[in-house]
Amino acid sequence: MVDIGVFQNNCTDQDGKCSTKLFLLFLDGRAEKWVEAQPNNVKNSWKVLKPAFLAHFQLDKASIESPQAHYNTYFDHLKLQITFLRHCQEWDKWLRHLLELLMDVLSEMVMQWGLAHTAWTSLPSELQAVIPQPKRGIIEFINTCKSVPWSTYKHILDKHDHREEVVQEIRHHRQCDVEIHRELKNELQHDLATSIEEQFTEITQQTFLDTTQGKANYEATLHDFEACHTHATIQLPKDEPYLLTPGTLPARSNKCHHCGQHGHRQVACINGVVPQPEQNYCQAYGAASYQAHLGNA
Repeated sequence: MVDIGVFQNNCTDQDGKCSTKLFLLFLDGRAEKWVEAQPNNVKNSWKVLKPAFLAHFQLDKASIESPQAHYNTYFDHLKLQITFLRHCQEWDKWLRHLLELLMDVLSEMVMQWGLAHTAWTSLPSELQAVIPQPKRGIIEFINTCKSVPWSTYKHILDKHDHREEVVQEIRHHRQCDVEIHRELKNELQHDLATSIEEQFTEITQQTFLDTTQGKANYEATLHDFEACHTHATIQLPKDEPYLLTPGTLPARSNKCHHCGQHGHRQVACINGVVPQPEQNYCQAYGAASYQAHLGNA
């Protein structure tokens, strides 16, 4: 007759002419004769043809005992799971119940071959590989299923279980990778947050004499600093003898830290060494004189 599932699920968004043409392609037997007997205003109008067809063949879903209800029950039973193979009794029970439901489906609903083909397509892919596609009806399909040795079903089930174990193991490893990635990300964010604080370390200014002992003291102090700040990066200036400048002004202030004079650097200094206390005194005296000059102006 016609697969009413196709009929019921026909695209409602299509125009009436296209829907009617698609529906008529599935008709055979009594349904085809019924449509041919209808007047043109019925069979050419999708909105009129659909309710008339459902009412004539009692295919509405209002009654539990309607042919449509039996049809739906049959196809709900085809939602097969491979777990039915774990017990021979469960598999035989499923096949027997399938045959019982088939008896309630009217032949006008769908052809026997269509029912058998739908039952075969509902099988897991592992079973479809050993059970050939039926060519006649559901009886042939059930007999074929029963003719397969139970050892074959057990082998299929073992392969299925092994594949599931592999899939579960892969999922477990992926979950572990995700957790490790999350932990590493959190550690990295923590390190970045703490490293910003460690970058700003105040260094106490120290003075070293430009002598052999002063350089030795400087190197020892620098070694201790690097030991306490393992992640610190220290780059020595190219034009200064020490990283920790002995002068009172910061490095690169255009002041010679050798003699305390401005206008040249230590690498080009031709003056004698001026002790640091004297440099500090000269700087303080110059600043005081400048302030006094501003006050008298």
